[in-house]
Amino acid sequence: MIVLLASVAAYSLAGFVIAPLAIKHWLENSTETEADCRLGVQDVYVNPFTLFLSLNNVTLLQKENKLFVSLGQVDTYLWNIEKFRTERAGRDVEFRDLVVTTAPAGEVVLTTPKLSAKGFEFYVPGGQVAIADVRFEEPVLQIAQDAQSILHLSTWLSIPVKGPGAACVSLDLMRISGGQVRFTDRAQSPSLRLDATNIVGNMTRMREPGGASMALEFEGQLGESASVTVTARWPLSDWPAPTTLDFIMRQFELSRLSPYFVQAAGRDITAGIGDVMLHYERRDSTVQIESRIAVAGFRIGDREGTNDDTALPLDLAIALITDQADRIDISIPVQHGDVLAGSGAIRIIGDGMSEYIRDLAATPFDVLARLVGHPEEELSGLSFSPGSAEITPPTTDKITLLARALSQRPLLAVRARPAYDPVADRDAIAARQVRLHIALATSAGPRDPATHAPPDFGNPKVREIIDEFAGERLAESQRLAISSSRLVHDADYYRMVYDALVANEPVSETALRRLARFRATSVINSLAANGVGKQRLLVADAIDTTTTDAEPISVQLEAVY
Repeated sequence: MIVLLASVAAYSLAGFVIAPLAIKHWLENSTETEADCRLGVQDVYVNPFTLFLSLNNVTLLQKENKLFVSLGQVDTYLWNIEKFRTERAGRDVEFRDLVVTTAPAGEVVLTTPKLSAKGFEFYVPGGQVAIADVRFEEPVLQIAQDAQSILHLSTWLSIPVKGPGAACVSLDLMRISGGQVRFTDRAQSPSLRLDATNIVGNMTRMREPGGASMALEFEGQLGESASVTVTARWPLSDWPAPTTLDFIMRQFELSRLSPYFVQAAGRDITAGIGDVMLHYERRDSTVQIESRIAVAGFRIGDREGTNDDTALPLDLAIALITDQADRIDISIPVQHGDVLAGSGAIRIIGDGMSEYIRDLAATPFDVLARLVGHPEEELSGLSFSPGSAEITPPTTDKITLLARALSQRPLLAVRARPAYDPVADRDAIAARQVRLHIALATSAGPRDPATHAPPDFGNPKVREIIDEFAGERLAESQRLAISSSRLVHDADYYRMVYDALVANEPVSETALRRLARFRATSVINSLAANGVGKQRLLVADAIDTTTTDAEPISVQLEAVY
């Protein structure tokens, strides 16, 4: 009995007193020579009867003794002390109060009150920690973009050290429960922070053969309805810039992006549920990006505090891509560009989106022409004959196509700009008035006012009326100048007199402006007859005047929101 009691006492002394000191010494000194990854432990508790081990205030430091990981407590049951590893199913190791920082700046990138792990290994020598399966309870992940638009991601997934593929901390399968991601963008002024809460998901990290690169797969739930899937691959020597990245997010509430949207566009996002699909690929110094965005019920706030010239392209772009079902479904063209040091995909995506919006707003009628399958049609200008406000057959065809396009873009409105040509329209109106006077004087009755056909100069009655008008309306000097041309054929003479009468015919500025407005009204009425709601059809107050030798005269259209 005495021997048994002595053995128990010795075993207890060894387990409760000597073992903690030995383990503490062993853990800290096993990494003394490894400058890239050094472990520190304040207190060690061992229960030799249950083989329970608890480490308090654990720190993992990188180069220059910069804090990388700190743990309030680590608890496990020891089964194989040689490798500090357990094979038992269930919860193997429990970490509490985990804090991960970036080695260069010492900023906190990850915190979690509790972490449980299976397949925990602590390799000696070297200080590497590998975990096959880990579960985070309510973690908070911090991601920041600095003033130079360099994205600083958490480096806790894999921290390369001297050996190829080796790492201070290496996780293979990660489960997240009720977490939060905070993205801070210091490139904006003032800096912005976006929070994503209630993140639940699984992540698998697969080490490539040879340990030169790593692949990542993540599937998770984001908030109440959104889901997210991420797959990526990158070389460990170039962390965190990936070589390929596929990102898919579905049913995401876009109002969460409102703070960033306010900085970028001066407007709030008030509503909208979106799906985003992004493919990113980097080859040497060039990247290729393809992205698709599908949004339902997208709404932005009023333009308060924003210059109209700045706000219009955004409003117009939204109207050009929102269909009858109040959905936006667009594919941003593939972007090629040099990757600036650390700028990554975010700047390229932002630039690509801005350029896409500018292109839409700059060429709205090209967008509408492509929408109805006639990219060659110029729908922004509608033609009229000089002196006429009647819709011509080519204009009718354009209006039909434009009405079809507008039916697919219900947020878009059209404004017609009244227009006339001071020379061509004046001459056409004057000629029509002279022809009408001749027709009435000869009792022939007025012909179609739109016709451009001159009178019959071989008709004696017409010649008689022209001579009468010339005596009344032309100056003597004009008549003498024309009479000197009587050597030519009589028909040519009367044509010259007729042209002089047209040139002398008075046409008021009011008549020309009225013609311009009649043309714009004809366009509006024709679009309305093709099914476009009148509330979407406007006539501009200003009147365009252009003098050209070309016919016909064009009424320009403006796309408005």
